[in-house]
Amino acid sequence: MIRDIVLPAALLAVAQVTFCQPEDTGAKDPVVTAIPVAMYGRWGLVPNDCDPTRDDAKGLMEVSVAALTFYESRGLLEEIEEASPTRLDASFAFSGEGMTWQRHMVLELDEDEGTLTRSETDPDAGPLELVYSRCE
Repeated sequence: MIRDIVLPAALLAVAQVTFCQPEDTGAKDPVVTAIPVAMYGRWGLVPNDCDPTRDDAKGLMEVSVAALTFYESRGLLEEIEEASPTRLDASFAFSGEGMTWQRHMVLELDEDEGTLTRSETDPDAGPLELVYSRCE
């Protein structure tokens, strides 16, 4: 009698534990390969940088999928160290005016997505923190 009740109950318990375990698919967290979407667009250090009729917008930064474009240079995304929807810690390969250079920077978007802070700590550039406003 015990064999008729205990054995089936034990087998049922083992089957439930086996079927309730999550399946290991071997999938890893997705690899981020682009600048966060919320950062895309045109950003200015001063209001005149956002005026599309001006050709002297030296404080304008345009952010796209894998590039930062400035007045006389362009930085292509190379390596992402850390990323979230509102923060990017990455390295960029820059070129402009016949020169090339590397920069490591952090882009951080504020809560209302209207301000983007760009920070650099590269030894060649020194510490730098610039606050941009989203262009309308």
